Amino acid sequence: MADEQTSWWTRTCGGRDVLRVALPLVISTGFFSLMLFVDRLFLFWHSKQAMAAAMPAGMLHWTMVCFPIGVATYANTFVAQYHGAQRPERIGATIGQAAWLGVLVTPLFLLAIPLAPWLFHAAGEEPIVRHYEIVYFRILTLGSGAAVISGAVSTFFTGRGETRIVMLTDVSATLINAVLDYALIFGKFGLP
Repeated sequence: MADEQTSWWTRTCGGRDVLRVALPLVISTGFFSLMLFVDRLFLFWHSKQAMAAAMPAGMLHWTMVCFPIGVATYANTFVAQYHGAQRPERIGATIGQAAWLGVLVTPLFLLAIPLAPWLFHAAGEEPIVRHYEIVYFRILTLGSGAAVISGAVSTFFTGRGETRIVMLTDVSATLINAVLDYALIFGKFGLP
């Protein structure tokens, strides 16, 4: 029994290899959750209405971007296939097509910005919450195309099993986001 467990852990593509690839992605997801928590915490400290607006605006935004991000990050499968088949010349085209999806959907995302007042008015929130929902949704939407492109580019690393690079990028982004949240939400460092 002990030999079976050891061989499962140490064999090629065994538990150790899976953990080596998966753990950085788990940490990345954890830092993404931490980023959302810090965003909401700072908004709560700023105003309860801003905090109340963050969830519906964020959910509507995620509803809009989740499909394009999912399609773009599906390139991960093809990158892994080409990497495993020793066909690296195919990887760039795959990532390029996924990134082009981000470019192509960006105008559609931007069209949602002027529709935000209508969308949130239909929800019937109190005026101050609706104002914050619109502002937060518009800010999120401005970065939507970049989020799709970022997901596409990350597949270059994740598809080849180099998930630590993605983890370090996500950890850095979370730390930068926390500083920028503080500066922009509370008007620090000379920012409005």
